[in-house]
Amino acid sequence: MPPIDAAPGYPSTSRRWAAISCVAAIAFGVTAMASLWAGVRAYDADYAKATPGASATVVRSEHFAKGPDLIDVQWRGRDGEFRRHPFEVDNARHYPVGRILPMRISTTAPDKIYPEDRVALDETTTPILGVVLLSATTLLLTTLWSRRAIQWWRASRAPARRYQARLWYVYGRGDVIGIPYLSIVDGDRTYYQRVIWEPWVGGLNQKLAIDGRRVGRGPFVVDVPGFGRLWPSGRARPREPWLSTLVRRRPTAQYRLSRWTTLVGFSLLIGVLLAGLLGWAGGVAAAGYIWLLILYLGGAPAPVRWLRPRRYPRINRRR
Repeated sequence: MPPIDAAPGYPSTSRRWAAISCVAAIAFGVTAMASLWAGVRAYDADYAKATPGASATVVRSEHFAKGPDLIDVQWRGRDGEFRRHPFEVDNARHYPVGRILPMRISTTAPDKIYPEDRVALDETTTPILGVVLLSATTLLLTTLWSRRAIQWWRASRAPARRYQARLWYVYGRGDVIGIPYLSIVDGDRTYYQRVIWEPWVGGLNQKLAIDGRRVGRGPFVVDVPGFGRLWPSGRARPREPWLSTLVRRRPTAQYRLSRWTTLVGFSLLIGVLLAGLLGWAGGVAAAGYIWLLILYLGGAPAPVRWLRPRRYPRINRRR
């Protein structure tokens, strides 16, 4: 069969979104790891120069069913004033109110103290854990997206074949955000291919004639004549996806769908939740990594309530 040329259509933005998101998220991740590690090194350096021989009294001891316990210690500074400092502990019952703890007083900040026993009280545990988690997540997502980039590149260079397909969706709660699937008929077999959402997918009929490109048992890169290219977001499955229900497009799509809405919403939510733990750079990096995972699974868009959906009619000629 002679090769099939790509039909005219709307721009396919998934590859651009993936590239920009990967670069931005990994850059923020490296920045966050450097910031956390610099804080650990500064803490260790100031601890080494701190003056030993001081003591502090536990004035508050609180045990929580969830999360770390908290204690407050009070000591008299060099200026004669009493100061307080909170510490996170595994079990506040080991630190009753009134217990005396040996401390070191910082030589650079009068209101800063360090525990003499860093095995029991170590304020660098959380940032070190953040560095480890960010490092592991960066490595994992870099590996996943590098593998996907190679699959996209190989499949896009393969010759195209004509297939019959059907468009399905997997919806989350509320039947608003849906990830598109294609069931592609190849002879006597049917493959289920998850694809990354594009704005013009809503204009497609359920029954489609597509031009598919594939290498071996890899995923399908799909060209929809008159609309554009759909990039795969998973392997081509010989069976329906497990724990998912494929349904027709819900008729409730009365608002415009946008990747930006998903990105901004998750960034604000995750960033606020983790900024106190990992710092602002770590919160942004974590939000970027969550977004990369969403994009890896199909980039499901969220609705913009005040905008009507755009119409994407079929393009029958080149612009």
